[in-house]
Amino acid sequence: MQPKLPSKKSIILVWALLVGYLTYLFLYKSTADFFQLNYNWDAITVIENLGEVTVDSLSHDYVVLKNDLKEINNINLLHTFLIEQEEKSYFRASTIAFSEKQILFSGVKWINGMPKKQMHSPTFQILNLPVIQNGTNTITTIGDSQMLWQDGRDFRKNLHLKNKDLVFKGNYKDVNGYPHEAGIYNTSNDILKMLPDISSTSHYILFFGAHDKRTNMETLKAEVCEILNTLTLRQQTKKILVLNLPPSPVNEFNEFNKAFNEILSNCASNIETVKMVSLYEELEGQTDFLMEDNVHLNERGLNIAVKLLNKALK
Repeated sequence: MQPKLPSKKSIILVWALLVGYLTYLFLYKSTADFFQLNYNWDAITVIENLGEVTVDSLSHDYVVLKNDLKEINNINLLHTFLIEQEEKSYFRASTIAFSEKQILFSGVKWINGMPKKQMHSPTFQILNLPVIQNGTNTITTIGDSQMLWQDGRDFRKNLHLKNKDLVFKGNYKDVNGYPHEAGIYNTSNDILKMLPDISSTSHYILFFGAHDKRTNMETLKAEVCEILNTLTLRQQTKKILVLNLPPSPVNEFNEFNKAFNEILSNCASNIETVKMVSLYEELEGQTDFLMEDNVHLNERGLNIAVKLLNKALK
């Protein structure tokens, strides 16, 4: 007796589901593996065309131009840059330093790959190239070097790849082009002073404290509580996510982190819109989640933090 073959309708349904799944998988993987697909190339605009420039040196991580430009007002971290000689190479930078002889772009991210050939006298343009953000929940990330330095540069990028419903806002832009309100050396006092200039959004993520070790604890508590209360009182605020500091193998750092985390918990305890994201508790007992400085999250630690945040946002 021959086995009964599945019906034609069943075969078509299975194929449709398989094609749908593979299409979804391709689209998700492609935006993660080929991040240039996350930019709105149709909306690209030229801010300034500076003509021919002299390249002093160039690598995967930096670009050095000879400072023979008349105007450099628009060369800043808000913008994307195009250097072109036979082929177009788009890049963004983490820092830009000026001297009388050079303009140094460091912490460079090449959007479509670095130039394959040595450049002699390429042309240079300053561009606005927005990241595609089609979500409905506006969000501001406020903090220090934990969300802006080294692996932390991809903080917003990794979160957005997991949650496309987010629209990042801020007066600054990171190396991937996402708006933010972070500063490498921000303390609680710096953040408090920044708040009047930070636009209201429905969601906030706070991750700071790494540079507050010299702050008096009573002062620190007052400033942290004021930050949370100020954001809570904004009419548009729906949720404030606060990441506490991770554990550290350095006893001095770990004791401060625990004390700071207690301040965060105390300040957040009576505020309904504030949700603590317990990074310390998640990482306690684990290894290989910090950089060599025993302060900042490495790539693995950052991925864990992003996973916790994405869960808390739902």
